[in-house]
Amino acid sequence: MIVGLRFKRRAVALIGAGIVGGATIAVGTAGADQSAVHTVRLSPATNVKGCPVSGSGCTAQYETVTAPAGSFPAGATVAVAECNFGGLGDPADPGLCDNRAGHPVFTKTDADGALTQLYDQNGNPTGFPVKIMVVTGKIGVPSPILGGTSRTDTDCPPTDAMRAVGRDCGIVVADITGGTINHIGAAALWFQPSTANLSVTGTTVSAGGRTVALKGNHWWSLQTTDALTCAANGMVLTGSPTPTCFLYDAIRLYHGNQLIGAVPAVGSHGQWTGTALIPFPPASGTPYVITAKGSLSNASKSLTFVIP
Repeated sequence: MIVGLRFKRRAVALIGAGIVGGATIAVGTAGADQSAVHTVRLSPATNVKGCPVSGSGCTAQYETVTAPAGSFPAGATVAVAECNFGGLGDPADPGLCDNRAGHPVFTKTDADGALTQLYDQNGNPTGFPVKIMVVTGKIGVPSPILGGTSRTDTDCPPTDAMRAVGRDCGIVVADITGGTINHIGAAALWFQPSTANLSVTGTTVSAGGRTVALKGNHWWSLQTTDALTCAANGMVLTGSPTPTCFLYDAIRLYHGNQLIGAVPAVGSHGQWTGTALIPFPPASGTPYVITAKGSLSNASKSLTFVIP
């Protein structure tokens, strides 16, 4: 997956591996150092919400972006932006990123290589955290600072077609010291599924209790070219010319802390169907909360089911 950045009028490509917990997202290659050690952390880490690019009638939503010590070189100049990661093999294009005025952040890393705060134009630490405004819709906008082309395939959250080929959105941190890409990391934005994407489709009673059929949509998957990440998740790299593996959310269904159902893996765009067993149903008319949670993304959504 490839995104791009223009800095100080020198074109550089934000290309590399993004970090999602212990997982590495493949974002292509262009000679930059790509490694899972370039860890990027987001808070909140999941169930992300953003505002439409119009900003109308929505309170701005922000992600706090950090990296632990040793993630990047000490005192490196870094650019931070929300991007649609693009597709494997796509040419670098900064138009995939949100380059609206005031949205991207340019700062530097601390003396220990961590990303913890903003630095002023004189290189002095301010103590203020690095925050990126999360926008939704077609987020890509070229700018005089970041450059890029106008394009229509910059959706965040990604469309069903994008999800089907492992294309995600996230926050990218690139070491652009000297005006060229040196090291890169990123973290995926796990957007929360909407209320419309979780529903009950039926219910039956048996000797074991009451079984509730459910369906969901727009949970998460990611595509990676990182062999270690694939192996850590029980997968192997396959395909040509660029071997990859797909990782998919498995869905766990809970009532409070009680596990009442599971789905092994979501479909191509995060869709799933499954059942939850209520072993000792409460009385008819009692509200019963069921929560669906993804194993990869930790994205979750709850609904209230009224016992028939």
